[in-house]
Amino acid sequence: MAEMRKVQQKAMNNTDRCYRIAVSANGFETIQFDGRDNTGCIGTQSPLDSQVFQGGANLTLISNHANSFNLDFDSYGRTSLACNGNCIEVMADETLLINISSEGYIYAN
Repeated sequence: MAEMRKVQQKAMNNTDRCYRIAVSANGFETIQFDGRDNTGCIGTQSPLDSQVFQGGANLTLISNHANSFNLDFDSYGRTSLACNGNCIEVMADETLLINISSEGYIYAN
């Protein structure tokens, strides 16, 4: 959640750029793009940060049970995911649900 909120803040403070969290089965990577359009991030990408999951941890998109997905943020902090409420399941030592409101608020359930 902390990484999502950090990337969300970058997107809201740098409206000429686009920020993405690319989630895979092995971890996630934060990427900055030099532009955005109505469909999401475009242009040259620059990796900013990456994290490898440890101990069998993973993230799953609740809507389609995918463990590989992109999470783009617009200049208002809203995500590209079409969800409102439970969006992402985090499985690690415990199971946690990450909720994302349609306005962009990110919180745990």
